Amino acid sequence: MLQQNRDWQLDIVKRVFGCGIEPDAFQAAYSRLSEEDQVRLKLVAKRVWLTLKLRYELSAAYTNPVASPDEMYALNHVELPSIEVYLLCTCLDTLAGKADHVKFTIWLRGNTKKASLRLDEIERVYSQYEDEQGVGRNLRCLFETLPQVTKNWLAKNVRLGSFKQQLSSKDADPETLIKRLYRYFYEIRRNAFTHGSVSRQTSMAEDIVAPVEHDGWWVVPAGGTFYFSYRRGIDEATILRVIIHSVGLKLLSIEPTQELIAANIKHHSRVNAAYAFLNEVEDNSVTLSYWTRLEEARMNDIRTSLIRNGIPPLESKATQLMIDRYSQDSSFESQLRKMTSHYLDQIKTLNSAILAFNKSNPCFETDSTGSWNVFKKFLDEKTTTPLYDSILNWPSKPELTNLWLLIRDPCYT
Repeated sequence: MLQQNRDWQLDIVKRVFGCGIEPDAFQAAYSRLSEEDQVRLKLVAKRVWLTLKLRYELSAAYTNPVASPDEMYALNHVELPSIEVYLLCTCLDTLAGKADHVKFTIWLRGNTKKASLRLDEIERVYSQYEDEQGVGRNLRCLFETLPQVTKNWLAKNVRLGSFKQQLSSKDADPETLIKRLYRYFYEIRRNAFTHGSVSRQTSMAEDIVAPVEHDGWWVVPAGGTFYFSYRRGIDEATILRVIIHSVGLKLLSIEPTQELIAANIKHHSRVNAAYAFLNEVEDNSVTLSYWTRLEEARMNDIRTSLIRNGIPPLESKATQLMIDRYSQDSSFESQLRKMTSHYLDQIKTLNSAILAFNKSNPCFETDSTGSWNVFKKFLDEKTTTPLYDSILNWPSKPELTNLWLLIRDPCYT
């Protein structure tokens, strides 16, 4: 059992840090690490794995049906994203290692010759002590010694400064940005969450993609007069994952490159698309399940909405996106693409019928028996077709298993 646990942890290390790297080369690099560094990578990889579970699976768990909209907003847009960012910050703590603690009195004797100090001088030297010997020292060093390719990627896609600096068309100065990022993630994200239980509203990218220069920017307050902005297609969690990935490769003595950063972001892009696809399939199935229960008393509001606004078409955006994210070079994924394309064709067929019905039956102003009978006839016809059953009950267990295999390891590490 212990051996299986070790293998499971190593598999996660490979999935978190090995995207785009030849498996034998990665295994050789990992084997050369000290036992302490191997344990460190395993701990970090498990926590990154946990943040992905938190982002995509735990947030979709059963929710209290009587929870207020404010509660749900706080959960999904403040608390859970804040926990994700915080846990990723702790990964950097682990990678930075433990600081060698030096007591303030000992440090003071070696750094000042004055027999007595005024209060303002004590405050100044203690601030210097915390900067040099505090728990954030190793983390600051981690940021300062990031690989140059990672610093350049951050400078191109992230800004942290005044609002005027957010409007500049120039890339950020890498070294200045790195110092500000350290302060932001250490003081505002890590320390405020740890010591003050402060959660911040946190934007999550709807679709994770490699940022490009013509993409727009998200701009959010970062404390005081500072703003934190990043290109669309990434978010704070993705930025931290890029940093964690680069530091992990550095620990493995594998040089981070633009290609490896791009491969890692593509990894997260495919995972994000796959979860969005599964959620869309589930939402479509739930929508269709209502069609056979609309005459129930508790469905009165939904029935009235259909009569006044028409039948809403099923969703297909995430399905199309998933088709585009499948690898062109994998026979396994070619089957998944074929399966997903077939599902999309079915959605389009049913949506075509829905749109034609809505066009032929303009919205009714009142919920009369006659108007409802028009809708009921259409819905009764569609719910008895193989097309309806196929969309309602898709995917089958084998198809769903294949999708989960892709989510577990989208880079085939």
